[in-house]
Amino acid sequence: MGWAARFLTAASFLAAGVLFAPDALPLGGSGAAAAARLVHVLSFATAWGAGLWVTFIGGIVMFKYLPRHQFGSLQGKMFPAYFMLISACSAISVAAFAYLHPWKTASTIERYQLGFLISALGCNLSNLLVFTPMTVEMMMKRHKMEKDLGIGTEVGYSKNAEMAKRNPALAAMNRKFGMIHGLSSLANIMGFGSLALHSWCERLHCINAYAGILKLCHQQGPGRPSRMLRRVDFTMSSNGWWDEDQGSSRPHQRVHRTSMHAAMLSEDCVSSSQPPELEDESSQTKTANREGPSVEAGAEYGCFLAAGEGPAVAAAAAAGGGAGAGTNAPEEQQRRALPCSPPSPHYHTLAALLLLSSPRPPALPLLRLLPPDPPPPLTLLNAAVKALSASSSPDDAFRLLSTLRRLHAPDRLTFLPLLGCASSSLLLLSALHSLLLRLGFLSHHPITLALLKPYPLPHVRALFDDMPQNNKWTVAYNTLITACLKARDIRAARHQFDEMQRHGRSRRSVVSWNLMITGCARRGRDDMAVQCFERMVRDGEVAPDDGTLVAVLPACGRTGNVGAGRWAHEYARKTGLLDGTVHVANAVMDMHCKCGDVDSTQEVFMTTRQRSVVSWNAMIAGFSLNGHGVEGIDLFQEMRRHGVEPNAVTFLAVLGCCAHAGAVDIGREIFQSMLSEHGIEPSIEHYGCMVDLFGRSGLLEEAHVLIQGMPMKPNAAIWGALLSACRAHAGLGIAEVALKELINLEPWNSGNYVLLANLYAETERWEEAGEVRKLMRRMSVNKAPGQSLMEEAEFQLTNSYQ
Repeated sequence: MGWAARFLTAASFLAAGVLFAPDALPLGGSGAAAAARLVHVLSFATAWGAGLWVTFIGGIVMFKYLPRHQFGSLQGKMFPAYFMLISACSAISVAAFAYLHPWKTASTIERYQLGFLISALGCNLSNLLVFTPMTVEMMMKRHKMEKDLGIGTEVGYSKNAEMAKRNPALAAMNRKFGMIHGLSSLANIMGFGSLALHSWCERLHCINAYAGILKLCHQQGPGRPSRMLRRVDFTMSSNGWWDEDQGSSRPHQRVHRTSMHAAMLSEDCVSSSQPPELEDESSQTKTANREGPSVEAGAEYGCFLAAGEGPAVAAAAAAGGGAGAGTNAPEEQQRRALPCSPPSPHYHTLAALLLLSSPRPPALPLLRLLPPDPPPPLTLLNAAVKALSASSSPDDAFRLLSTLRRLHAPDRLTFLPLLGCASSSLLLLSALHSLLLRLGFLSHHPITLALLKPYPLPHVRALFDDMPQNNKWTVAYNTLITACLKARDIRAARHQFDEMQRHGRSRRSVVSWNLMITGCARRGRDDMAVQCFERMVRDGEVAPDDGTLVAVLPACGRTGNVGAGRWAHEYARKTGLLDGTVHVANAVMDMHCKCGDVDSTQEVFMTTRQRSVVSWNAMIAGFSLNGHGVEGIDLFQEMRRHGVEPNAVTFLAVLGCCAHAGAVDIGREIFQSMLSEHGIEPSIEHYGCMVDLFGRSGLLEEAHVLIQGMPMKPNAAIWGALLSACRAHAGLGIAEVALKELINLEPWNSGNYVLLANLYAETERWEEAGEVRKLMRRMSVNKAPGQSLMEEAEFQLTNSYQ
């Protein structure tokens, strides 16, 4: 098919789309504005699609399958045309968008959109006029040099990299070409990203516009908002922003649903803060709520129940207000929407019990079983909100909240589950926060604490500072400390921890100490975790519990602080935590193993009455870590005799014991039994243990064959273990193979080069050792200096826990 036929086909499809689906394109307004909108959409889509294809699909596929010179020549012809196309499209989009949105009358978001389009145009023009000609010229020179060297017909850059190590001119050319090509790629990515940000701002602009419509709808008066809100809901559904029937299949739906719920909450905020002169009609609704639910409120609740039953039932429910409503509707629709028989007074109590007691209650089907007249009490609706908040689709919880506020005055139990549901969206959380502030619920301590948890650290600090001083209890401080630790701000966490002691109403509990110790240990500050534990013991405010010991014992093992570890061990023994809590015993064994005290580890293991598979793993790993391979193998056999099923960690530990003991046959048998007897697929760590086992025993060929037959790609640890074994057993040939693989995986690691150089030196191959050193200098790899760290400390206590 020729180019003219293709163009005519595309134009025909576009004309058919505009003719049969005019709402798909924003063609409203005057003829000039409609033409400008159409031109902008088509130009933007062309630039976006071309950038997506060339940058992320076409270029990658061609590089993977075409010879390098052929790939470069094709790009040299294609890229000028590509940048000319997207530059022209960007320029047309800038002109059309500037015509539709003049700068003086444009909103802030529209100005950002125009700025992103101009940014994309600038990036594309810089590529078209500057970077692309330089890149093509440099590429042609490099192709000529590579042809003289006999390379360039292969796929990939492997031969070029090898030749550049021996040819300084080619290496210099590669560096210069890489710099120019990198700038061109950066400009291309920035242009593509600017187009993406323009599209995102377009969505945000539409959502803000509809949110403003919702607010204006409510300001029209209490009688008309429901009809106008339903109109807005239909408009947003037709644009694909809020479609209840499509689930989560539409793109960006979750973001726009969240914005819609935030707009509904904002509309509720407006309603709760109306001035007195605008509340003539709303005061009648409030009076009706005191006397009983109004007819309109019952109709809205009927609409909510029928929302999932189809449009006909929803219309029947909206048409009337009570049990006798909908008499003109078909009998089946009337029966499904509004039951005629009066409900039993026990229905609401039974439904609330079912919602509160079931782990996964069917909230909506249960509510649809109840008639809307009279509407359910607040207790039942609160239970339904809680059940919907914990479900997989919490959107209905916010819809029910909007209906609930027209039936009853919500209490704090209404909002507590919604705060947890809104924690994934800062926009929705802020809107709910605003509603709580206007309704006066922030004085309730549980709601304030629930608001502190999901916010990021700056918002948590601001909320905490605004809290009354008499509300800053221990739980509030713990929440702020947790937020600081999540943000990896340990200094701020320590500051707030110290502030608790100076504050009158708060007292540092064992939870506070455990938060600090656990947070420091998980973020790599083991020394600070041990210091906090020592301070906890010295101050004597609270006694450590099992959580404290489980947090501090691994830190003691990693830092080698034997004094603090032994004190924790003795404290656990005297308080009964060592015998009564299995995870404390496991932590004590792990600490002694890391400190090199195998006898104490074995003593704790033998005296522990409740042994889990973790206990056996800790003991076997302790034997492996300290070189007691035979004892570890014997303990593994004893574990199997006791009927304890080993897991993947068990096999890692026992294979390490086999490596230390040199038990090749036993290790091979255990490795083969993993899948055949226990159904455990060996991971790359298990293969690494087997390579280490063969390497320590001098079976270099068998280790190499095992690596080549692995079902996954070997990593640097696998080749490093083989390289270390080659050095110990003078396997120079396999060592060279391992080194090449290591350099491909981590060319920045100086240890690989040093190890091979030392291997050449030990075999008196001085020239090869010198070549390795020269290669390090050429690759700008510097040997990291070795260092050792020793700490001598004594853990002294003077309180009653000694």
